[in-house]
Amino acid sequence: MSIAVASRSFSRNAALRAEISARYPDAVFSESEQILGGAELIAFLRGHDRAIVGLERIDADVLTQVPELKVISKYGVGLDAVDVDAIASRGVRLGWTGGVNRRSVSELTLGFALAQPAALTLLVFAALGIGMALPFVLLTWFPGWRKILPRPGAWMERLKQFLAFPLYATVAWLVWVLGAQVDNDAVVRLLVTLVVLSFALWAWRAYRGGGARMFSVAALLGLIGVVVVAWPLYVAPSEAQASVQAKPATGEPWQSFTPSLVTELAATKPVFVDFTAAWCVTCQVNKRLVLTDSEVKKAFSDRGVELVRADWTRRDPAITQALAALGRQGVPVYVLYRPGKEPLLLPEVLQRQTVLDALASI
Repeated sequence: MSIAVASRSFSRNAALRAEISARYPDAVFSESEQILGGAELIAFLRGHDRAIVGLERIDADVLTQVPELKVISKYGVGLDAVDVDAIASRGVRLGWTGGVNRRSVSELTLGFALAQPAALTLLVFAALGIGMALPFVLLTWFPGWRKILPRPGAWMERLKQFLAFPLYATVAWLVWVLGAQVDNDAVVRLLVTLVVLSFALWAWRAYRGGGARMFSVAALLGLIGVVVVAWPLYVAPSEAQASVQAKPATGEPWQSFTPSLVTELAATKPVFVDFTAAWCVTCQVNKRLVLTDSEVKKAFSDRGVELVRADWTRRDPAITQALAALGRQGVPVYVLYRPGKEPLLLPEVLQRQTVLDALASI
């Protein structure tokens, strides 16, 4: 039995490497700083009947060139880089645990959905909605199951009221996202819209509760006001909305992404590109816990790394193309361009040591 470990992240993990080496002393690990592919991957796998792969592409050509390969173990999320049909047709066994990293898979699913046409995006979110409603559907199909539910009581009203607060927090976050996408005027317009909508709902409830007819008129006027105030957000973008990316704040070391800028800088200097978005929670966590870490910032400065931020909040077409060129459909994506070397892709969930190790490879 001969094992070739092509996955870079697996090979760099000391614990995993030690475990494999203890069980299979003849195991070979990739020491490359880049994802193996094509002839390089074939040469690495040749002579081995088992392989552990990560982002490496296993297709029919690889399997044809390495006929001795009998077992492939996939390390990481998803099977996008693996030709499952080609593997099955050749009788090669594929090892992969579909339940790992559910959060990452869900984020990639949302990233994929947001990158698609509107109809497909709505279809994906409709499927998510059906999944969330499934418990209620099951109770409808099997009404006897309702016996195991807690008995109705005052706790239901309190729970309903309590669950409103996470929704309020979501609204606050989405307002912040809108501010990052557009400008402060749009934020004010949205807040006024919410106030007017609240008034309209209050007036309608008062009317339905036996109030005077004037409350129904007030509710109608409120709805008209909502349309009038909110309509410019959709049909008349301001100059700030039309701009592709917000300019970095004064003193910020990060430059706004353009393909030509990255090409120009990467020709002579190392460049770190942060593909991010305001609505991406993982992006914001990585930014605040890792990219703004004093040790990481010092490492960037000491090695003369140019910092470029690609803000995909508004799905900029140039950034979408850059993501596609890297084999990605969503954010976060972190790439380190090194002169004379292949670009180095970092994990979606950053750790300080991961970034420092990547910088050490320059």
